[in-house]
Amino acid sequence: MELLYIWIGDNPIDTLQQEFCFTPEYDIHFDNLNNELFIKKKNIPNIFKTDKILNISGVVGENGTGKTTLLNKLGSISDIKLKSQKSKVKKEFIAVFYDDDFVIFNSTSQEVNVEGEATDCLVKYSSSKIDVNLDQLSKVYLTNSNFSGENYYRKLGKIDYINLSSKTFEILEKEFFTSKGALNDQYGLNNTKFHIMQSIFPNFMDNRFRSLIDIDFLVHVKGLKDKFIGKDISNIQFKIDKIDNFISSDLKDLNYYTKKYHEKDVKEFEKKFIKLPTNINSNNDITSSLIMNLAGELIYCYPNFNEHIGEYYTIDELYEKCKGFIKEYPFTDSKDNKEKAYFQNAIKEIDKIKRKSFEKNGNCYTENIKTFWNFIKNFISNETSFLLKYIHILDEYTSSGERAILNFMSRIYFLSKIKDYFKDKGYKLRENILLLIDEIDLYLHPAWQQKIITTLINELNECFPDNVFQIVFSTHSPIVLSDMPTQNCIFLKKDHTGIIMKKEVKQTFGCNIFNLYKDAFFLENGNTFGEYSRTFINNIAKEIKTGKFDDKENINRLIDLIGEPIIQNHLRKLINEPKKNKLDSSQNEEMIRFLEKQKREIENKINELKKQ
Repeated sequence: MELLYIWIGDNPIDTLQQEFCFTPEYDIHFDNLNNELFIKKKNIPNIFKTDKILNISGVVGENGTGKTTLLNKLGSISDIKLKSQKSKVKKEFIAVFYDDDFVIFNSTSQEVNVEGEATDCLVKYSSSKIDVNLDQLSKVYLTNSNFSGENYYRKLGKIDYINLSSKTFEILEKEFFTSKGALNDQYGLNNTKFHIMQSIFPNFMDNRFRSLIDIDFLVHVKGLKDKFIGKDISNIQFKIDKIDNFISSDLKDLNYYTKKYHEKDVKEFEKKFIKLPTNINSNNDITSSLIMNLAGELIYCYPNFNEHIGEYYTIDELYEKCKGFIKEYPFTDSKDNKEKAYFQNAIKEIDKIKRKSFEKNGNCYTENIKTFWNFIKNFISNETSFLLKYIHILDEYTSSGERAILNFMSRIYFLSKIKDYFKDKGYKLRENILLLIDEIDLYLHPAWQQKIITTLINELNECFPDNVFQIVFSTHSPIVLSDMPTQNCIFLKKDHTGIIMKKEVKQTFGCNIFNLYKDAFFLENGNTFGEYSRTFINNIAKEIKTGKFDDKENINRLIDLIGEPIIQNHLRKLINEPKKNKLDSSQNEEMIRFLEKQKREIENKINELKKQ
């Protein structure tokens, strides 16, 4: 199901009033005055069309032309009338899809006549009819920007829309660790100490979920034929966080009920837990740290565990105390006894860690990324996990640019495995996916911008065997556009009235990137210099022409800083001209003195004649 075209109506709040044709194969236009929709076949091939990729379109334009707004509208297309970003006002729209035949949705109050290729289509659907048809399509919004719209929502158990931004990942992280803590609802009103404790952890995971997604993806690409364009990472570092770092954390991010009941327990916990490190003799290794954390959880949740706690002097004795308590304690939390199951699983995870050795490097541990993932992925697949919330993977393996490309690709890979991470949520993508990428070039090195389209296509083909994609992305980058035919692009620009308008440019596909930069669409008047350097060069030329420079050697050093040889040569030619100007100036002054003398003599002669 391919989106060919959309017309968005007007309202006084949102200035985005345009029609957008995403396909190179058809010319589609809506005459809203006469309610006529024209669809005409063009003899232009779609070079991206395959069994897996329906089309790729680029939305290009300067800031403020509505690129992000358009992508947000496409993301909310199944909301019948598109919501304005700035208010709850909805906008009328007409959308043309192709799915073996034309499927045309009309949310306006008027019937629309169709001319051209789809004259047999009836273009007046009720809201329910549009809902049913658009339920075939999942919309995925991907961006490296921190500014993004809605998070995600589902219909009939399948993903209708999901926003894979950093903000959304914070929400997904909370969901993930909430489920691993044996909680059905992070915001539930259950005020047992176990529930309160487990509600605290998801608020302080500090990108742990993102780190798991990173490692999952990085191990995945090591098995691929095509090398990942980002950084190749062989080892990762991690540490084990202590329970009191979470229990005693700032409470401002907790919901009202969790905070209310937790405040009265935290001081009691701190008073009892602080005795353990002084009483217990441990090696301070991974296993010892996890056993201390397990004892800390039991101290917080169950007053009965505190009896005789000071009588144990080795970490092994403390561990046996924990296991014995978990086995004998009559947990009464619910019929399915999730609390006991959680702690029993904690014992299993610690026993697995005891059989594993890790290289210690200062306060951290180092492990081969494949070995680490093969070990840790078992805990991800468990219904609950004690271990995952304490393993802190250090995100010191990427620069900001490397982080951007890793975010981009790992989130796409995560999308293909989302149901494995959230087994209890029933997340499932529809067969047809509209992938919306805002600022595809954001933070990417130019060399990566050259490869991003090919990398994206390869990733989708590799990871989504059962899905079909249509991709619409926005960009500022002529480098990315050199992979895009002009017919696959929408160019946006503002005129002097401030109204957003489309602007045609010459062919971009396979075009020299420097020539694309010179196009006036990207740079005003085709100016390829920065404003500061242009002013600098003009000032040097002015000084040379007026002869105001005193040090020829210094002016040549300044000219050497200019990277364009033609400009360098022109300025050096100008250097000799001021000498001639100075000579002319001296002669002029001598001539002026001579003429003034002549003038005085003439005036004297005239006066003498008048006296006669």
